Amino acid sequence: INGVSQSITWSGNMAANYSFPDLTTSIWIGGVSGGAGMNGWIDDFRIIKGKALYTANFTPPTVSPSPKDVLCVANAQIDTAQKVFGTGSILFDGAGDYLSLVDSDDWYFNGDFTIDCWIRVPSIPINSYISIFGQQNVGGNQFQFVGFYTSGSGTTYMEFDIDTTADAEFYPRKDVTSIFTPDVWHHLAWVRSGNLWYQ
Repeated sequence: INGVSQSITWSGNMAANYSFPDLTTSIWIGGVSGGAGMNGWIDDFRIIKGKALYTANFTPPTVSPSPKDVLCVANAQIDTAQKVFGTGSILFDGAGDYLSLVDSDDWYFNGDFTIDCWIRVPSIPINSYISIFGQQNVGGNQFQFVGFYTSGSGTTYMEFDIDTTADAEFYPRKDVTSIFTPDVWHHLAWVRSGNLWYQ
């Protein structure tokens, strides 16, 4: 978070060298179809396949790369009052809105990758998920998502949650309760380099 590499706690029963399935569906940013919506802003979301950018402490980017065309669903909208780069960011109200991008081989994480973005959320409610990025197969029995989870005890985790057809779920995660501040922009990165995972 914000350029400081975090150690990861593994939960679930899959190995660090897990081979991701090709889900062959669109991806969602800022929510997932049917729930776990985000109330807040995202700026400069990007996926870099084949390259693990952040494997140690780093300085978060200060310029935005080329944007992609996306479909806005429900109330997802550009907000010019909140931004890190350029003229605006995407605002989500947490009630079913998200961005959608059509399926691409770029979303098939079969090697090194980096997913990073800037986010700002007013809070993360207790016992809830906030999805930053997600993808689910047509049958609904496989998914992968990155985001936040706050437990009933109030502990906030940044995690990459993966569920497969064999009902094997795992989620490399980091307790970020003490470093995540509501209503402040944070740079987030989820990175895989070989069998090593970084957040």
